[in-house]
Amino acid sequence: MAKAKKGSKENPITTEDLANIKIDGEKKRSYKIIEALLKDGFCNYTYQIISGIGINDSHGVKSKSGTIKDDMYDAFARLKVHLAVIDDVFKNSKVEFEDIDTMHSDEITLLYEVTGIKIKGSEESESVILIGNKYVSAGGRITLESPKISLDELSSYKWYNELKTEVDAVREEVALYKEGKYIPVEEDEPEQDPKQMKITYDTDGKEVDQLFENAEV
Repeated sequence: MAKAKKGSKENPITTEDLANIKIDGEKKRSYKIIEALLKDGFCNYTYQIISGIGINDSHGVKSKSGTIKDDMYDAFARLKVHLAVIDDVFKNSKVEFEDIDTMHSDEITLLYEVTGIKIKGSEESESVILIGNKYVSAGGRITLESPKISLDELSSYKWYNELKTEVDAVREEVALYKEGKYIPVEEDEPEQDPKQMKITYDTDGKEVDQLFENAEV
């Protein structure tokens, strides 16, 4: 018997089919990452459905299934220089440069850390908020949250194009994390209760006695 046409009542399109739709030969996801936060080795994130069932719905995930791989840490690390620039630390230190990509390892940049992003706006006009902290000489770190930074040519931020590239890289790593790119957390085997009843059997498989070791009477 011939298989019913895909999309028919007998063979409906599934969410897996939607996730595997390809455009120009590349897989097109049915969702996009709109928030991500690194915490205790895990990545908590929010994604929005952009096609198929539940379109425009958002879902938050507090991940406990796997810890982050180095690629995600590296992607977030490349946002540090942007948080430093937005914080005006280079401007106030009278440090000038012509290419922001030369400043990723600068000692000023290394004072900063980015641990999260929030994406706002439509796909045609997206903005990003960077969440992080910076080290201060008094000891410890001060938390920071940037204002919304537009990621298109109308942005007031000089390095918007480089920022968009780094943000897209972070979102891709988070999407891959959602899809299983992580170090699985090993589940601990339950410990045996020493007070639990033990049953012994003879060679024929018949129960011969019951031992209640360490049991309280």
